[in-house]
Amino acid sequence: MSCWAFAVTGAVEGALFLRTRRLVPLSEKCLVDCAHTHGANGCKGTWPSRAYDYIRDRGLPALDEFTPYEPKVDECARPEPVTRISGHVNVTVNSVPALKLAIRRHAPTVVIVDATAKSFTTYSKGVLYDERCGKSRRPLNHAVLAVGWGEKRGEPHFILKNSWSTAWGEGGYVRVQARGNTCGVLSRPSYPRLEREDVLRAPTAAPAQSADGKSRRPLNHAVLAVGWGEKRGEPHFILKNSWSTAWGEGGYVRVQARSNTCGVLSRPSYPRLEREDVLRAPPAAPAASASPAQSAESDDLAAAEDALPRHFDWRPRGAVSPVRCKRNAQRYSDMMLDAERTFYQGQCMSCWAFAVTGAVEGALFLRTRRLVPLSEKCLIDCAHTLVPPPSPTVVYLA
Repeated sequence: MSCWAFAVTGAVEGALFLRTRRLVPLSEKCLVDCAHTHGANGCKGTWPSRAYDYIRDRGLPALDEFTPYEPKVDECARPEPVTRISGHVNVTVNSVPALKLAIRRHAPTVVIVDATAKSFTTYSKGVLYDERCGKSRRPLNHAVLAVGWGEKRGEPHFILKNSWSTAWGEGGYVRVQARGNTCGVLSRPSYPRLEREDVLRAPTAAPAQSADGKSRRPLNHAVLAVGWGEKRGEPHFILKNSWSTAWGEGGYVRVQARSNTCGVLSRPSYPRLEREDVLRAPPAAPAASASPAQSAESDDLAAAEDALPRHFDWRPRGAVSPVRCKRNAQRYSDMMLDAERTFYQGQCMSCWAFAVTGAVEGALFLRTRRLVPLSEKCLIDCAHTLVPPPSPTVVYLA
C-alpha cells in the first residue's frame, strides 16, 4: 500500500518542474523506507500529509540515487536530497473549479479515491462513472495523482495517474467523470508548496525515462519556429526542419500549440543582433522570397499576447531562407526511416547548425530588410573552438 508515496512523489516532481523546467524523477522508495519518522506506515498505507511533512524536513533524493523500488520497507539510506518543500495546501473539497485551479497553477495534485470499487480495479478505458464508486465502507483508500482534465463527447473528466503499472487502465491512467465527486476525487485533494529556495541542487544526470515511455532525452533536435496559425480551431506553431523539402510539408511541420507538443516550449532562444554587428552588405541581392514586397511588422512582435494575430508567418515576409539539406547530398541526404519511424541524419547531426543559422538570418533580415543566406557549414567546421562538437542524436517522432 505505497500508493501514497507514488502520488506525493509525483506531485513534488511536478512542483519541481514548475520551478526548474526540468522533470527530475524522485524516489518514492525513500518515503517508504524513511518517512516513519514522521508517522508514515511504509507499505501499510499513509495519509499524504505524513509524506509532505517528511519531505519538508528531510527532502527527497533523485530516483537513480536511491535504492530501487521494491514493495517492502528496507533500512533507510540518506543520500543528498534534490529538493525539499515548504509545506502543503489542502484544496477546497467538493469543488471541481478548485481542483482544476490547483492542477493548472500548482502542477499535478494528489487526490484520494475509492480503489475498492470493481469499476475502478477493472478499469481499462473510457470515462469512468460509477455511482457506487466512493461509497464503500472506507471510501478514501487509494492515493493517485490528478494531472489534468478534459472532455470527450460532452462528458468532462479528470485524468488521474495511478501506480499500478502501465498495464492497468489507459497506460497507467484513468479518466473519471468530473461533473461530481466520482470515486471521491474531490474529497481530499492537496499539493506541495515548493519555493525557489527549497531546490537544493540540480541533478547530475539527464532525466530518466518517464512511465509513459517518452524519450530519456526529450530535447534532442533543433528546429526553427517561423510562425504560428490556426486551422479548424486548432492553433499550431510552424517549424522549419533540416531534413530536406521531401520531409513534411516541404520541409516544415505544424505542431499543436495548446501545450508543449514535442517539447517546443521547453528551450526556445533567439540571437541578439544589433546594427553594429552587421559587418558588411553582401555583394549580391538575396534570392526572392515567397513574397518579397511584404515587410515584417515589428508591432506584431511587441504586442501583448492577447493582441497577437491568430496567424503569423515569417516566410512570406522574407525572413526565412529555403529549406537547405538536399543540396549537400553527399553529406545530408543519407537519412533513413526505420520500422520505428526513427530518423537518423547520417553521422553529422547538424540540426543545431541549421536552426541557429536560420535564426541569425532572420535577425539580420530585421536589421537590413535583406534575406542573406548564411553558412551552417561554418558552424559545423569551426564552432568546436568554443564548444564540444555535437554527438549523433536519434530523434523520435510522435
